[in-house]
Amino acid sequence: MENFKPADSSIQKIINKEGGLPSFSAYKHFADLFRTQEFTDASFREILSRELPKNEKENGFISFFSRYTDELRTKHQIPPLVVEPKHVHVLPAKDLESASEALTQAFYVYNRQAIFIREGFNIIEFSHKVNHEMLHFKGFNSVEVLPNGMLSPKQIGVSVYDHNEKTLLHENLNEAMTEILNMRMIKRLFQEKNLAENIKKSYKDLEQIKENLGLSENKKGETFKILEPSEEDVYFFNKDTYEPLTYAYPDQRKAVLSLIETIAKKQPPDSEISDKEKVWEIFEKAYMTGDLLPLEKILDESFGVGTFRKLGMVDRLSTGEKSDKNKADKNLGAFTSFIYSLT
Repeated sequence: MENFKPADSSIQKIINKEGGLPSFSAYKHFADLFRTQEFTDASFREILSRELPKNEKENGFISFFSRYTDELRTKHQIPPLVVEPKHVHVLPAKDLESASEALTQAFYVYNRQAIFIREGFNIIEFSHKVNHEMLHFKGFNSVEVLPNGMLSPKQIGVSVYDHNEKTLLHENLNEAMTEILNMRMIKRLFQEKNLAENIKKSYKDLEQIKENLGLSENKKGETFKILEPSEEDVYFFNKDTYEPLTYAYPDQRKAVLSLIETIAKKQPPDSEISDKEKVWEIFEKAYMTGDLLPLEKILDESFGVGTFRKLGMVDRLSTGEKSDKNKADKNLGAFTSFIYSLT
């Protein structure tokens, strides 16, 4: 698999049940976008006219994480996808808001074959946010040709679009899995001496902070709250202010990790998936390949037939609700409550 020809775009599958644009034309459309990063709509080109340049260090981290995420693709028998600095666009905050359907600091857009991120992040925050979106880019992406010939997303990772109901299923599950993968890669990043040394000139990891400050109450202070956020949520501290930089989607992540642990405990001791890491592999494979059946099977076998379907029903947003914080929070509450009812 290491000799695979690199993929032409992030789109692994095009579903064309109703006719319209031929599938080969759709594949070419996405391949051309990925190759050129040339956008036809005038309003978007106008936004990109204010794109900010990336520095050498930022470009280096983009290439670094592209290689790491391609290792994940190769592991799951998927050709590499060479995401380059040209695929990551840094925009002023107002322009990023105009380009996005939701209030966000960074996002991947399948129909742009690109990542967009707000200006002003230091290098470690930039790397963390870009790699999260890189994982969306490198995970499973499928598109549906609608009856009117328009192209629309069908599945990104484990998140599935229901075009008839105009809803998005498993979005919280998808974001949790994306950030768990991101955490694993960030931890691996810190083991790369040539990269980590530059970071540690400005930032210190948790063990360094503990060593420097100790854990006595009088040294925690308001700027160093070791338990809030919790240790597992922190990936770096500012060396001067000790302000913590935290991983995203903590509620979703903790619920999913609890679910994985419960599934592992429910298996017989001699089962191949009695280990948490083996259960995670089932989740990870679904995210990368788009095959949800093994994930559905393990959930249904562990908690009863229909569990995966029920999870999708509670983790469900209309496509217009992603930018509505109140509705998103309500959906998150339903998602975590359902999972903890199982665990």
